[in-house]
Amino acid sequence: TWTPIENCSVTFTSPDCLLWIHGTAQFTQPGATAINGVTTDVGNVWNPEYFVLIQVAIQIDNYVIPESIVGGTETDNDKASGTKQPMFPAGTSLVLPIAAGQHTVTLVARAVGAIVDKGTIATPATPAVTEQSPWGFYASCRELICLEMRR
Repeated sequence: TWTPIENCSVTFTSPDCLLWIHGTAQFTQPGATAINGVTTDVGNVWNPEYFVLIQVAIQIDNYVIPESIVGGTETDNDKASGTKQPMFPAGTSLVLPIAAGQHTVTLVARAVGAIVDKGTIATPATPAVTEQSPWGFYASCRELICLEMRR
């Protein structure tokens, strides 16, 4: 499910024209307090198996533009469908013709695949368990720019 990025939506009325849309955001995922510790938004352990795959895209009038998706869209062709890092910037941009009228443009993101696979923790004192993070990811330092291109 695509989730709108907070404060990254604009509604406007325009004539028939080309619309240039550019959106960026910094994505951050939580770490753990120890290699087998509890997840926290200020954690300092970065296990690469612990993070979700993230996609970001431009949505116009409640329709996600497939060509704007960053993080792969063809699961039969793209080995990893999403970007998987503890912190990373992502940007997407496109130019397309738009009909006259009122439109809403939104920068959206979603997690794809397994929500979190932290791995298995096994010690002599405890049996193996799999932990999952309730934290997911958040977007910061975000911007959305929409420009009408007229002659």
